[in-house]
Amino acid sequence: MRNSSAPKSGIMSEAGVEDDFRKERGAVQKLLYSEAVSAFGGGLWFSMWAVYLTAVKGIPAASMGLAMGLGGGAGLLAAVGGGGRPPPPAPGGGRPPPAPPTAPVRSS
Repeated sequence: MRNSSAPKSGIMSEAGVEDDFRKERGAVQKLLYSEAVSAFGGGLWFSMWAVYLTAVKGIPAASMGLAMGLGGGAGLLAAVGGGGRPPPPAPGGGRPPPAPPTAPVRSS
């Protein structure tokens, strides 16, 4: 049975479209799995970092939470650009200036 949500890839046979869909789906699944493993590892890393700094180095948990919160907020602002005004438009409406006319080349 044909899946109506399968992307059209220009292959005429129905089996070819299904094969392309399976290849794309497999690639997306690999990316999702790798992102999940990366997020899990990052969570473990930062959790253990907080435990180390509070238990071994003696930093108070409240100070640690405040520092991590401020760091996360600064990272968020840096990622989205602070939400300021957009830059002014370029002169000429953003279009490149016209090319200067060229003189014809004379051959001798």
